[in-house]
Amino acid sequence: MKLASSVPAGLSADIDPARIGQVVDNLLSNAIKYSLEGATVEVTAWSDGPSVCIRVEDTGIGMSEDEQAAAFSKFFRAESARRSAIPGIGLGLTISKNIVDAHDGTISLKSQRGAGSAFTIELPQPQRLDQPLHEREGFARQPGLS
Repeated sequence: MKLASSVPAGLSADIDPARIGQVVDNLLSNAIKYSLEGATVEVTAWSDGPSVCIRVEDTGIGMSEDEQAAAFSKFFRAESARRSAIPGIGLGLTISKNIVDAHDGTISLKSQRGAGSAFTIELPQPQRLDQPLHEREGFARQPGLS
């Protein structure tokens, strides 16, 4: 298995590191569990305007559209996971979603059976008061003013 990461130097976020660490740990654990030998798992983080984003992507077994719709439901386990006897009780994604929700963030899933899954977390960041006014979210310069 190949594990790769791409996180820009200096990227920071106003989060509960233990709880978001738990989310990333769960997503990584799932990516590894549901991937076959030779698969790739990649963790990427970036700043997207007023948010910090984290993506965990794998080239594992993937999920159908119906499974994706239910993935964050309590005790949900994909058919392929149940058939292959991969251990788990179906709470990890529910707990992860609750943690991300508590940060006023979002977690989304894109997957294709046989091709893998990508989970993306978006965490809004508070406006920094030390930013120059013209760099703050929602600031609009008035015409004729510099």
